[in-house]
Amino acid sequence: MSWNPPVSHSVCTKDEAREIVGVRDSLWISTCWCRDEKGKCVRSPMDVCLSFREDSPANPAGMREATRDEALALIDDACKWGLVSRPFARKGGDGEIEGICFCCDDCCAFFTAHTEDRPERGRFIESTIEGCCSSCGMCERACRFGARMMDEGELIVVRHRCYGCGVCAETCPTNCIEMIPRAPRPSESPHDAPNH
Repeated sequence: MSWNPPVSHSVCTKDEAREIVGVRDSLWISTCWCRDEKGKCVRSPMDVCLSFREDSPANPAGMREATRDEALALIDDACKWGLVSRPFARKGGDGEIEGICFCCDDCCAFFTAHTEDRPERGRFIESTIEGCCSSCGMCERACRFGARMMDEGELIVVRHRCYGCGVCAETCPTNCIEMIPRAPRPSESPHDAPNH
């Protein structure tokens, strides 16, 4: 990918994305950089980039002002399409979230080419109630981070790979996955844990 994003990404759940949108006064929707460069995406339409400033480092292609209802509808659609919510902030800036990318493994450079920096892990991590898991494999197919694998018909969860996007929980037909607060790393206090 020729575009070198001037932003750093983190990961959040769709509920967190809704909370972020809920406190923003200015909302813009534009074409995703990756989808614009690749062409057509097999998972979603082109216009899935949400910005909170008209001058954010989002792709200006097709940028249009959006209502809160349109922004929330985009988040709902991102759930249906299995997209990962990745809030972004300007590199070297004050850390303020300027928008949310909704990414997939078909065209987004982070997943296809690993050309972007690793995003910061989200505040949440998966918790699977194994007794109610039907081992259907839907969460394995939905996980973009390799945190869920099927082995001889049984689900194996590799929690240290979980970034906290919640796509597995959105996909689970038996509702046996919930997103719980991630424990702080040993070198940080609970107040230093990633907060989006």
